[in-house]
Amino acid sequence: MTQPVMILLGVGGFVVAIVLLNLILTGQRQLRLKRDLIANWGKLPVKRGGSERYLKAAYLDHEAQVNHDCQIDDLTWQDLDMFDVFKQLNATQSSVGAERVYAQLRAYDLGKPDVNETLISFFQTHAEERLKVQLAFAGLGEDVANNSQHYLRTTTQSALPHAWRFKVLGSLPLVGLVLALVLPAIGVSISVLSLMVNLFYYVLKREALDAEVTAMGYLVRTIVTAEHLVKIQQPTQDALRAAVRPMRGIRLPGWRLCFAREITAQAT
Repeated sequence: MTQPVMILLGVGGFVVAIVLLNLILTGQRQLRLKRDLIANWGKLPVKRGGSERYLKAAYLDHEAQVNHDCQIDDLTWQDLDMFDVFKQLNATQSSVGAERVYAQLRAYDLGKPDVNETLISFFQTHAEERLKVQLAFAGLGEDVANNSQHYLRTTTQSALPHAWRFKVLGSLPLVGLVLALVLPAIGVSISVLSLMVNLFYYVLKREALDAEVTAMGYLVRTIVTAEHLVKIQQPTQDALRAAVRPMRGIRLPGWRLCFAREITAQAT
């Protein structure tokens, strides 16, 4: 067996070992999370620390779009220690869930209860579906400074000038990979060069784009989570499916931006 083959087998074995180790660790985390979710159901959550700043910012951006009949002003909110109440109620597994609970406590419509009793009753008697929903939101995770509500409120078609540049730069690595099947040297060169250009351009524009990329990334992950939730049988399944359908085209460009952001974060 030649030395290049030995090196190739060694590298391949190392990669396989890393993948298997990652799968094992991921499986262990999932099992631990499942046990915790089952054990903690019906109990008051342990109060977590954290600032109210981003929750309030998300609430104000949401309220600017919805405009409820009644809102709890800051003075009343503080006098009643409502943020402590929020922390006692917040058993969500994601930032979007925490933002929703916070908004429900701060604003409401007269004569319109903001509680879905049918959904509550369903989850009380359907533990399997409840656990699937909890795991889906846990997969979305928390990003307290995601700014997604602000992004939804303020973004217009002209908010990202010269967007075609990002589409072209984001497509070049894929073009290089396709070319590599026919012209390996040229394809690999294009892929490597385009990745370097993408990283350099992102670092150059990082300050202006970081907040927007973070918001877009969390929105895309939220949409992906919603698509997982659509597959779970529960009372709001049809309404959720109808809401998700128009947004399915958002996933691919958002995935490219998230990928670029993660690569840059590792490089810097």
